[in-house]
Amino acid sequence: MKNSPSVSNPMVVILFVFLIIAHSIIGLFGLYRMKVRSTVENPDSTFTPIPATITPAGLELDPDAPATLDETQVNEIAKT
Repeated sequence: MKNSPSVSNPMVVILFVFLIIAHSIIGLFGLYRMKVRSTVENPDSTFTPIPATITPAGLELDPDAPATLDETQVNEIAKT
């Protein structure tokens, strides 16, 4: 069986071996950093994205939403 021209070229083989080794090192370093670095949970985070085109029925389903859109903290700060 005859080898294909790309496999017979040693530079192509060296390139793929180099890429496999480089990606393995990067992957192992990423796994190591995920194990070593501690994560901090933020229990105070209650951010809920609300679309600008939300309907009144959608506001009723969200327990954190204000009764009306006029009662947001941004509007209260702007009024004072």
